[in-house]
Amino acid sequence: MHTSVKLLFLCAAAGIARQASAATAIQAVTHACRPIADEIKIDGVLDEPQWQGLDTLRLMLNNAPAGGKPTVETKVLTAWSQTRLYVAYIVSAKNVKNTTTQHDADAMYSQDVVEMFIDPDGDGKNYFELEWNCLNTSLDFFFTAPLQGQDKSWAPQGMQNAVKVHGTANNPVDVDTGMVVEISLPWAAFKQWSKGSMPPKAGDSLALNFYRINYITPSTPELISWAPTGAADFHRPDKFGALIFSSQPVTSLFPKPDPRRHASAGGFPAPARRVDGRRSPSDGWGKVWLFQVAP
Repeated sequence: MHTSVKLLFLCAAAGIARQASAATAIQAVTHACRPIADEIKIDGVLDEPQWQGLDTLRLMLNNAPAGGKPTVETKVLTAWSQTRLYVAYIVSAKNVKNTTTQHDADAMYSQDVVEMFIDPDGDGKNYFELEWNCLNTSLDFFFTAPLQGQDKSWAPQGMQNAVKVHGTANNPVDVDTGMVVEISLPWAAFKQWSKGSMPPKAGDSLALNFYRINYITPSTPELISWAPTGAADFHRPDKFGALIFSSQPVTSLFPKPDPRRHASAGGFPAPARRVDGRRSPSDGWGKVWLFQVAP
């Protein structure tokens, strides 16, 4: 953690009790994580059918207990398989920036970054911090307690990650629209610290939180989170939310063509929008990507 950001976190968190257990951990924020097949190409382009129609998480301001609306939008998609957890950040930004190229460098969070913290057994103690920036540089730390026992040698073996910038990274002259960060994490990387089933079973939960740091100025970080931590501090495993692993997949629907409808309309419907805001191609009789959650 960069010194200036660490001081911000530590000062804001001073005097707050950090002792947490499975009995006292609060997971008021939950989200259904849908099962998918391992047919995702991790390339930063969310064009596979599995991504379409997933429930969307949105991150909110976390600089203070009052929270609020951030100046930028951040969406997160999640899915799971028997081998991996899939996560995609859809980030809006007019200037996509972070120049860090060294893995596990503290400089990562002194610039714009997206983050994910995972507590495999939900006990508020052993947890993992993972980060990615616009250059696809990553950071992965292990902690034995909040901000204690940091281990930089740990790495999630088999992790896949890719970034697609919509604009030009680290170029303040042009106007960007944002980026997509696409990640898959093998369950095997966390199995040692899980007291439950890993891979999980339908109905199981995983304590975690999604974050973003957006620097409004070089010295003014906007701290954004999914589950509010109640302070300007991301290292609050007792405040993590929970993914609930659903048995209900997202099912793609391809409507049957209606020649009369298309003839009277004078053509085919416009291509649909993908979850990342890009166009999906229509195919013959207006076949477009349309999705719903299976009952």
